[in-house]
Amino acid sequence: VPLTGEGYDRALIYGLPSFLIVVALAVRSQVRQGFLTLLGDASFSIYLTHQPILSALGKILQRFFPNVNGDMAAFLVIVVLVLIGTVTYLIIERPILGGSQWRVQ
Repeated sequence: VPLTGEGYDRALIYGLPSFLIVVALAVRSQVRQGFLTLLGDASFSIYLTHQPILSALGKILQRFFPNVNGDMAAFLVIVVLVLIGTVTYLIIERPILGGSQWRVQ
């Protein structure tokens, strides 16, 4: 199914599924540890690293993959940004914080 659309079609193709994913995550029971907790802990590292990596990935995609589908490029870039930010958190940020957990109980 080609994921293209404009106006109301785009809202149905992208907006409705995105909304349902957010609602599903919001209403599910909360867990203390897991993948989503790791992403939450790594969110600041992801935020700090995303801009320079996004710039570099854009240049790499333009140079080596000029005909890649925009949706596929966005998906790949997001995955790479999250992976690099999470690795940065695990290697740099968490050891600096002494492994302490700054969560409200």
